[in-house]
Amino acid sequence: MTFLRGLKFNSKNITLAILFVAIILPIGVFTFIQLKNLQEHEELLKGVQQRQLQTVIFSINQHSDDVMKSLLLRLENIADIPALTYDDILPKYPGLREVAIVRDGLDSALCLSGTDLISRDEIAEVLDMYHNELQRLRSYKDLGYSKLEPLATFHAASGNYNLLAFIIKDLEDQQSVCLLFIEPVTFIEQFIAPKMQELAEESYVIAAAEHASGELVYATDSTDNEGLQSLPLWLLPDYDVNVTLQGKSAAEISQNRFRLNLIWIMILTAILVLGFVVIVRNLRREMQLTQLKSDFVSSVSHEIRTPLALINMFAETLLLGRVREEEKKQEYYEIITKETSRLKNIVNKILNFSQLETKKRIYRFETARVDEVVKDTLDIYSYHLGNNGFEYTVSYGAGSTAASIDSEAVTEALINLIDNAMKYSGEQKRLDISTGIEDDEVYVSVKDYGIGISDKDQKMIFDKFFRVTQGDIYYVRGAGLGLSITKSIMDAHAGRIALFSTPDEGSEFQLLFPIVDVPAVISPVET
Repeated sequence: MTFLRGLKFNSKNITLAILFVAIILPIGVFTFIQLKNLQEHEELLKGVQQRQLQTVIFSINQHSDDVMKSLLLRLENIADIPALTYDDILPKYPGLREVAIVRDGLDSALCLSGTDLISRDEIAEVLDMYHNELQRLRSYKDLGYSKLEPLATFHAASGNYNLLAFIIKDLEDQQSVCLLFIEPVTFIEQFIAPKMQELAEESYVIAAAEHASGELVYATDSTDNEGLQSLPLWLLPDYDVNVTLQGKSAAEISQNRFRLNLIWIMILTAILVLGFVVIVRNLRREMQLTQLKSDFVSSVSHEIRTPLALINMFAETLLLGRVREEEKKQEYYEIITKETSRLKNIVNKILNFSQLETKKRIYRFETARVDEVVKDTLDIYSYHLGNNGFEYTVSYGAGSTAASIDSEAVTEALINLIDNAMKYSGEQKRLDISTGIEDDEVYVSVKDYGIGISDKDQKMIFDKFFRVTQGDIYYVRGAGLGLSITKSIMDAHAGRIALFSTPDEGSEFQLLFPIVDVPAVISPVET
């Protein structure tokens, strides 16, 4: 039997393992896929956002590049470049401090500012320093391609300028080197800033800063957020344009969105796991209930078969006239009567349980003294106790205290407790039965000195069909209904049943009923 019970336990584990694979594994896979999709989605959104910001920076660069190229095209289409003056060009382009045009040589160099802001020696230095770059621009021009080339920062006597070079052709198809000397801070603040404001609106904060030092030159608004995109200005490579979102930074927005989506995934996963736990719990309970029902059917079948077999055997013996002695006949009659009574008790217990399950049992409550009900029960059951070798003590402590009870149902509950105590008393065939008052309740107590009940089994002791199955106790007769019926009876009386038990020391069950006031018409039971 121990082997078979172990086999059943393993079958349960296999079933749970199958459920785990069938439910928890898909949940884990689902969660993993969702997290992966979430990460890919976030990367996709981030990529789209980055491209949008790159477009903003591109628009700023394109704006400044287009305007400067329009200046150079204007220069190309002017017939008499030497006749140009400062007022014709420079005031229209803030930050543009000098335009130097060199056609045939240094002697032909023309500075539009008309000042010594950039000396001829400094122009010669530029032509020599960037000879290769200028030659490449000439080649591009010969091929019909015009390119505005940013050169390194030029340190002139009058200040530091960002230098741009361009090759133009006049109406006579003669090439000239055009050098633009730009003061970057003024150029950004007065020329690029309006475009930055136009693009920023209320969505972005756009700022320009020196690349090397990070010193801020201009920003459309104040922000502490780290820039989402930082790219150099085409015309001013030493300066970067930084773009960030208005309000929260991109990292914060991405983290918040990821956190929110993750919370929803976790909630969904938790719901699925909880559903799995509920399913497993209900399944285990159903499996346990099925096993208990199976044990119940087996036990009841045995319980019924035994008295039926005895009744049939002794009745047949008497019927065939095989027993001559009157004393022997009387013994057989007593056995038949005893087994009939036992069979009747089993059937009544099953019928009572069936009524309780279908809520069809009818209780007839009346105000009665608990001590009287206990005394009447023991008057009937004392013979059964003595016949099974039990000694018992009775202590009546309830006095005239009464409760609203169904005497027949309470008698049944008390007999169930006594029967249960007898079954699990082992070698200690001694019971203590008492009544008393505790706060606003009157109680009946049945105490044995048997095997006791473990903490684990105490949690299930009142479940229908449950029986303690440890060691030899597994073979104790019973249907596993007594305590379940007793608890149902106490629930119907708005009372409760209490259990105090220590393994190997014994158990005490108490039936507690609410006290009701009643005139003292009947004297207390004498002990």
